[in-house]
Formats: sequence, structure tokens, C-alpha cells
Amino acid sequence: MRCLLLWLCSRRPPPRPRFGLAISGGSALGLAHIGVLQWLDEHRIPVDFIAGTSMGALIGGLYATGHDPREIHQFAASYDQLASFDELPTPFRCVATDLKQGREVVFSQGPLTLALRASMSLPALFAPVEMNGMMLVDGGLLNNLPVDVVQSMGAEIVIAVALDRPPDEQ
Repeated sequence: MRCLLLWLCSRRPPPRPRFGLAISGGSALGLAHIGVLQWLDEHRIPVDFIAGTSMGALIGGLYATGHDPREIHQFAASYDQLASFDELPTPFRCVATDLKQGREVVFSQGPLTLALRASMSLPALFAPVEMNGMMLVDGGLLNNLPVDVVQSMGAEIVIAVALDRPPDEQ
């Protein structure tokens, strides 16, 4: 009996799966991502990794900092020369599109504000971000819901939040 108790006490619960959150672009609709994050927090669903595109990158980046909105501005300024987005309280990636090469660019390091700006740059509204010979614009052009990116970060379960405009009323 004693051996059985020792065996039961020495067993550790299996590690929980790592959760990733992939959040899409969606212009002003992207503010709905805040409600999703609040719901996940209220229901104690952990978020171990975040990847976002456009407005999803902005909301995801702010959430990844681990701070409340009052602290976001101060925090972003202090982390603007980050070596790696893995150093954030929640590891983060954001997606942009290089217009010159016609390819996806995934930011994992460097100035956070520049990466967010590139991911949200709509040429008609915001000038593209020129960096390292690239002309970077909204990541939604090639990868509006970066499930593959958050999976490559190590997520075993992905919660994907895609925003669609409501159908036109007739």
C-alpha cells in the first residue's frame, strides 16, 4: 500500500498544451479582438503565443506586453529597441507584406512600434514602411489570419479569430 501511495504522490500531472492565438486584420472591426481577449482572460484560458495581422497585430502586440492600457504608451517606448519579441510577457509575431518581393514578412524582433506600423500600413491611408530594402504594407494582403505563424512558435492548440464584415442589408 505504501508503494502505491508513493507512486501516486510522485506522479506529476501531464503538462498542459500550449495555446496560441492568431488574430486577423479587420480595420476598425479589429477592436472586437479586445472583447475576445477579455473573454479568454475571464475564462482563464491561457495564451502562450500571439500572432496578428494589421489591426490584429496592434491588439495582439498590446496584449503581449502584459500591461493595461494606461501603461501601454510608456511600455511601448521602453521596448522599442527589443532584440526579440520572445522577451515580451507573451511571445509575439506580426505579419507584413513586402510589396517589392510580393512575400510575407514575419516580425519577431526589432522595434515593436515599427513592426506594428508596417503590419497596419494601408497604402491609401498610411505610407508603406521602408526597411532593409523592403516596402512593407498590411500583412492582410497575404496572410490575414496567421495560424501558421503561431503554430511555428510552438502552439499546440490555436484559437483563431477571423473578422468578417456583416452582410449588406437589402
